[in-house]
Amino acid sequence: MMRGALLLAGLLTLACSDRARSNPLDPLNPVSHGAPTGFYAATNRDTAHLVWQSMDVDGLLGYRIHRGVGNNPLAELDTVEPAVTSFMDTPLQYDTRYAYAVQAITPEGEPAISTPDTVVPGPHNFWLADFNRGSVERVTYDGGHLLGQRQLISPEAVAYLPQEGLLWVADFFDRTVLLLDAGLRELLTIRLPGTPIELAADEGGPAVYVLQMDPDSIYHLGTGGQVLEAFGAPAEVSIGGSLAYNGVTGALWLGQPVTTTQGRVYQRALGAGGDWALAASGLSPRRLAADPINGGCWVATDAGVVKLDPAGGRTTFLPEMQVWDVSVNTANGDCYYVGWIQAEDRWQAGRIHGWPDAKIAVILDNSYNSLVRIQALPGPGQTGFITSQSTTGRILRFDGAGQLMGVLENYSFPLEFALE
Repeated sequence: MMRGALLLAGLLTLACSDRARSNPLDPLNPVSHGAPTGFYAATNRDTAHLVWQSMDVDGLLGYRIHRGVGNNPLAELDTVEPAVTSFMDTPLQYDTRYAYAVQAITPEGEPAISTPDTVVPGPHNFWLADFNRGSVERVTYDGGHLLGQRQLISPEAVAYLPQEGLLWVADFFDRTVLLLDAGLRELLTIRLPGTPIELAADEGGPAVYVLQMDPDSIYHLGTGGQVLEAFGAPAEVSIGGSLAYNGVTGALWLGQPVTTTQGRVYQRALGAGGDWALAASGLSPRRLAADPINGGCWVATDAGVVKLDPAGGRTTFLPEMQVWDVSVNTANGDCYYVGWIQAEDRWQAGRIHGWPDAKIAVILDNSYNSLVRIQALPGPGQTGFITSQSTTGRILRFDGAGQLMGVLENYSFPLEFALE
């Protein structure tokens, strides 16, 4: 009988211990560790948005918000009622580090503080289309947080109209172009006769140019869904085709690779009835980026970065490099690139600046491999950029000095960016 009594007492003690650990305020709770769970911070322009999960505990008085600015430690910022599970902090200073955490308020004392989440606000966000995951996402300025996500069948390309706050998305298999607002709510769906493979925003329209296969054509679509213009492509369009529009200089650029070393780039003037002109041949255009400052177009090829100027000139940089993508800083015309030097097994990201002198500045020199997409931010001097890494499925955000700011994971290739 004594052994049975001792065993029963032990089981009751263990049960009480398990019940105590089920208390979310218990620092030994395996899920909460004594702090609010699900804490997440993200910025949109100069505002930080904080969210967390509610805590089902007796006597909860509310939550205490903590903030640290720059290298300063966390300090109490504000308190909210127990039914509240979100908080906004504004206005914030751009390009400044902010750390946030949340803590429950109880009569018994000071429970644990959640693991801090760090954000950096700025004047832009990023859009991305992940074809294989069927996802369109809005990514924060710091590149480490999501502001929204929408699932589609096969998002192939994205283009943004900043004045209207509208996003165009091309859905490959659905043969549609969608117009979404900043909250990723569908405003319009346009059925196409062909398969869309590339978009180029016309901010002055406001409209979008859509490159299609089968039939090989381009539609100029307005935000009301109307076809402003439709015209044929100058050559057969394939998956590798790329499109760029320059509303400042008034030119539409089309790149069409044929092999890994051969292809053509065409240029078409604005207006109905405009004719295509061959801008360059004997190169394999992988990606295009129009230059609104100096005119012309930058081309990523398997044999360097090529600049096609408005007068018909052609200049090649980094001919030893297989260049995967180019992007233009629309404030000064600098061209940012990512590529691989095969002879040295070396990956690089950099910029070509100061046209027409065009100096090359290497930003990342073999620090990260398999960089295949890049989107530069506008601004003076050397600005930051976001890029994707095909081998790891990561998105990497770097500042102007090439320092890593933010990381997002579990993406696929191909991936497309647009600047908000």
